[in-house]
Amino acid sequence: MPLTKYDDETIVHVLPKGTYVLATKYDDGDPGDAWGVGFYLESFRFGDGPVRHRVIDSEGKYLYGPKGFVKMRHGLRPDVGRWLVDNADVLQRSPPGSINLWTMLTGIAFGEGDDAATGGAGKTE
Repeated sequence: MPLTKYDDETIVHVLPKGTYVLATKYDDGDPGDAWGVGFYLESFRFGDGPVRHRVIDSEGKYLYGPKGFVKMRHGLRPDVGRWLVDNADVLQRSPPGSINLWTMLTGIAFGEGDDAATGGAGKTE
């Protein structure tokens, strides 16, 4: 089954296809909103609009459908990605605004050095 696309979209690529990423529906990183750990497929925009990112799972199916994610970051360590997926239910049931996926993870979660500061929110792709 082919993946859905929109007629008026322009495809752009900001990462190599297949790059392992964490992506969120909104900038605030609230796990109560759509988010996912998967593989970068492509980015797109409509006209001069913002770039959105499509992420797929290991079977090639969209995470969060063809609308894509607003924010993503590459370099996520596989063990951290597995922990996020394994704990998704608990994270998603957290009270709104109590967890931010971007600031709860230090740079170490994204393969940066041992002394990396917290706050992956500034590393948008």
